[in-house]
Amino acid sequence: QPSLAWEKQGLRRWDVWLKACLLLAAVGSVIIAVAAAFHPGITTECGPEVTRTTSLVRAPVKAVFLLDASGSVSDAMWEAEQRATVAIIQAFEEVYASDKDRLHLGVAQFSTDASWEVGLSVDHEAVKAVVLRMEQESGGTQFAKALSLCSSKLAGYSTAAGAFEVCVLVTDGEAQESPAELEGILSPDTTLMGIYVGDSAASGEKLRAITSCGGEDCRFYASASNFAELSAKATDVAQAVTQGLEESRTTEYFVYHCEGEPWWTLWALVGVAPVALWWVYLHAPRPGVPWCCRPHKHQDPIRLRAAGGPERV
Repeated sequence: QPSLAWEKQGLRRWDVWLKACLLLAAVGSVIIAVAAAFHPGITTECGPEVTRTTSLVRAPVKAVFLLDASGSVSDAMWEAEQRATVAIIQAFEEVYASDKDRLHLGVAQFSTDASWEVGLSVDHEAVKAVVLRMEQESGGTQFAKALSLCSSKLAGYSTAAGAFEVCVLVTDGEAQESPAELEGILSPDTTLMGIYVGDSAASGEKLRAITSCGGEDCRFYASASNFAELSAKATDVAQAVTQGLEESRTTEYFVYHCEGEPWWTLWALVGVAPVALWWVYLHAPRPGVPWCCRPHKHQDPIRLRAAGGPERV
């Protein structure tokens, strides 16, 4: 039975527990005395000292570039459009220099229909490579299918949940649909930026009317007379899209200012431990030890016979 085993080992005796507690108290007292006597002493000044720093980081962005591949775009213009798109992507990378993993980019082209070229990804080099080798499909100029494709791809991309979503539509002409037909295709949480390339003010205003512009000074609309000029404006486009997309991040640093280690305390423990162990060896009860292993005094049989005592064999 457990209680009987404890009793045989002497663990039910009050004096055994009292001696053990006194021994631990003595060891603790020695350690405290040594710690108080030597540097740095008993103090809480060693730390930790908590330092909090707040920095601004770029909020995650999911951007889909919709490139006009209609018949009005000549071969030379198509190549210039590809280079301008790469220049805008590079400008985005410069803006997100330290937070590139928060920049998710995808590309599609549209004309009469819309086709997905490269899925949303943070591998910007792969995205740029796909843009430069895209083959123009040609056809009419229909925005609806392009916007619908952008909306579905953004909704189906679960990475970077809560990111700023934007469709960047680049075109040199007017949509064949009316503004009413294009209304409601994109989610209310998705921003539409329009980039008009051409010299028709009327076409530019029609594109601006369907973008997410809310006033005269709108950062979600840009124009250029040609794609070469658009390449030169790439930085302005990237900064306009990402304007205000910062969020604060707080970092905590825990610093300990102790000068040197409390080795004296450890050496005191090394010096006291052997004495404590020897005391336990001398005073701890040892029931159940075989007779052959118990210490006993040597008894002379001749002296026992002379004294009339029993002789032990």
